[in-house]
Amino acid sequence: MSERPEEVKCAVEGCQIPVDIVLKSGDNLYVGAHKDNLQTFAEGIRGASETDTAIVLPENAATLELLMHFTHVDPQPYLDHLPFNLMSDLTDAAEKYVVRDAAQCCWLEMRARVDKEPLGVLYSAVKHNQRSFIDLAAPKTLKFSCRQAKDIIPDRDFLIRWVKYTDLWDSAVRSIAEIPLSPDDLSGRQGVDGGEPHHEELRAFEFMVCPRLYQFFAEVSTWVQGSGRSGLLSLDEDAIVRYAGKFLPKNCVECRAIVHDWLAAARTRIDELKAMEFPTAITTSAETPAVAGCPKGGKCPVQGCRLRVDIVLQSRDGIFIGAHTHNLEMYGEAFPEASAVTVPDAPVLFTEDGEVLKLLMRFMHLTPQPSLNNLDFKFLADFADAVQKYGVHSAAQVCHLKMSASAAEAPMWVLRYALKYNYPDLANIVAPHTLGYQPQVLETEHLLQWILYCERWDRALFFTVATPFDEDDYASRRRNRGKHAEWPVHAEGGWPVCESAHIVWGAVVNELLTQGRSVLLKLDEDIIKDHEHLFSEGARKCIRKI
Repeated sequence: MSERPEEVKCAVEGCQIPVDIVLKSGDNLYVGAHKDNLQTFAEGIRGASETDTAIVLPENAATLELLMHFTHVDPQPYLDHLPFNLMSDLTDAAEKYVVRDAAQCCWLEMRARVDKEPLGVLYSAVKHNQRSFIDLAAPKTLKFSCRQAKDIIPDRDFLIRWVKYTDLWDSAVRSIAEIPLSPDDLSGRQGVDGGEPHHEELRAFEFMVCPRLYQFFAEVSTWVQGSGRSGLLSLDEDAIVRYAGKFLPKNCVECRAIVHDWLAAARTRIDELKAMEFPTAITTSAETPAVAGCPKGGKCPVQGCRLRVDIVLQSRDGIFIGAHTHNLEMYGEAFPEASAVTVPDAPVLFTEDGEVLKLLMRFMHLTPQPSLNNLDFKFLADFADAVQKYGVHSAAQVCHLKMSASAAEAPMWVLRYALKYNYPDLANIVAPHTLGYQPQVLETEHLLQWILYCERWDRALFFTVATPFDEDDYASRRRNRGKHAEWPVHAEGGWPVCESAHIVWGAVVNELLTQGRSVLLKLDEDIIKDHEHLFSEGARKCIRKI
C-alpha cells in the first residue's frame, strides 16, 4: 500500500461517482477508482474495499486507465486504434485482475489483429492459455526468422517453444523438397536419336524415369525450399498439377501418377503439422461450484452463481429468469438503482424471448462471458437489440465486434444493426455486400434508404452493359456482308470491331445482367476470358478493346 494523494480524478471522463480508492501505477502515476465498481467488475483486485490508501500495481498508468473504463456502466472504449503493445498490456491486466468485460473485448481485438501481429497474439495466447488463439496464430508465425522473432518477443521461454515448433516445419520442408527420383536412373537413357528417350522406350526398363519428370521435381524442389516453411501453408495442388503439365506429356500416365502420389504424401504431412499443438502446458480450470438455491419463481441462468435471486423476470414466451437488482443496476444503464427498487411479488414482464434474456443476464455477472460465435443471426440481432435497449455496455462492444466480423456472411442483418443504432462506418462497409440480397430484415424506416442506395448501383450496371459499338453500323454490316467484304479486320484503333467481338460482348452482357448489380463488386478480366473461345482467330486486338 502507499499513501493516498489528494484530488485524483477518475479515468472515465464525465464520471460523477466520487473517487474513494486510488491506484498507483508502475510508472508512479495515480489513477482514481471506485471501491464498489472494483468489487463488481474486477474480481482480481483484492483489498480494494478494505483500505483508504493507494493500491500499488505494477501496470503502467495508460493500461490502468483503460482498464478502469471497463469497470463503469458506460460505453466501453474501442480498442482498434490502440498500439499493439498497449493492447497486449491491457489483455494481461484484464486477465490478471479478472475484468471479464475487458478480457473478452481484448481477445476479440486480438483475433482481428492476428494477421498483422501473429507473434504478439501467439505470445499473449500462450501466456493466458488461450488454446483456440494459439492454434490460430501459430501457423501464421512461420514466416518469421528466429532473429525476427527474438526482436519482437524477447522472452526466452517462449522462443524455445517457438523454435521447437518451427523446427518440425523446417524438417517437413526438407522432406517434401527431396526429389523422389534418383538422377542415376536417368544416366545413359538417351533415345535412339541421341535425344530424350520416348516414353514407350522408357517403359521397357525397370526403374527407368522420364527426364522431364526429374526436371519437374527439380523445379518444384527449388520452389519449396525457396518458399520455406510458410510456403507449405499455401501449397497449391492445382497449380502444381498445371505446372506439371508444362513438363510432362499428356499421355504419360506413369509420370502423372508419381506426381499425384507425391502430392498426396506432402498434403498428409502438412495436415499433420497443422493439427500439431504448439508446445505449451494446458492447465485445467477449477471445478465449477454447485448452483446455489434460488427462491421459487426462477433460477439465475449463470451456472455456479451464488448471489441471492431477489427479482424474477418473465420473458414474452413465458420463461422465468432469476436476477439480482444490484447486478441490474451496475451492468444495465436502463435499470434503476437497487436501493430505489421495491421488488414486486410477481415476475417483471419483458418483451424479449427467454433465451435472449438468459444470455443478457450472463453478461451482467462477474463471470466469464459467453461466446457469440455460433449464434443464429436473427437471435444475434434480437440480443443486440436488448443490449442497446437496456444499455448493457459489457455486451455492446462484443455485439459490435461480432457484427463487424460478419459483414460478408450476413450482410443484411449487419446493415440492419448499423442503421438502427447509427454506426455509419459499419453501414458503409457492409452496404456493398447487400447488393445481391432481399431487404426483408431491414426496419421500415431504413428500407427506402437502401433502395435509393441500390438504384445508384443499378445505374452503374446500366452504363457498364451499354454497348460500346455503333449498333447501326453493326446491323448494316451484317445485312451486307454477303454482298461485299466490308467487315473490319481487327484494326488497331477505334470502333467498329470484328463480328466475334459483338458475339462475345453479348455473352458478357447476358452474364452481367443475370448476376445483377452485385456483379460489379467482382468485375474483372476473367469474365472476358471465360468467353474467349467465341473469338475468331486473329481477334486479339478486339479482345483488348473490350
